[in-house]
Amino acid sequence: MSKTIVLIYKLPTLYEILHEINDLLNFELQSSLDELELSNIISDKKKTFVVISENKISEIQGDNNIILSNFPIKVFNLIENINIFLLKKNFVTQSKININDYQLDVNSRALKIGKKKLKLTQKETEIIFFIKNSNKEVSISSLKKNVWGHSSELETHTVETHVYRLRKKIKDFFNDSTFIKSTDNGYKI
Repeated sequence: MSKTIVLIYKLPTLYEILHEINDLLNFELQSSLDELELSNIISDKKKTFVVISENKISEIQGDNNIILSNFPIKVFNLIENINIFLLKKNFVTQSKININDYQLDVNSRALKIGKKKLKLTQKETEIIFFIKNSNKEVSISSLKKNVWGHSSELETHTVETHVYRLRKKIKDFFNDSTFIKSTDNGYKI
């Protein structure tokens, strides 16, 4: 998954301070001094972003604006506040991931359709989440590497067995044998 963009808007000194410690941050840092740059970032629906500014920015929908009005501020307190903000945002985002007619809740590890709710294991949730976020078919070796961390002791058969059992679980509960499709090159949703 790509990092969230934290855009420092019209606060160049703050950007310079955070840029110096950029390798310690859990987010991608960008700076903007004009409305056009800001508009380009917030218009890209594929990017997750938060804007830090001195004032509320009316173009920003929802709660994607962190307003800094009390200066001076300790840098580590600011970073802590940004990280807490991003964790809360990520928690909410992960509780409603739409996949076709289904909804995947990563936080509670459940797959839902209507009022039916199937409990999943952590690994099953990770498999669905990874396959869903791939733009192409996912090979067994890709699942092995990205979901299991490519343990050399892990056999390909283990991955195939996990996916087989997950597909069977979904078929038995929802009567849907096409949620995770098996292809010549791997799996897709």
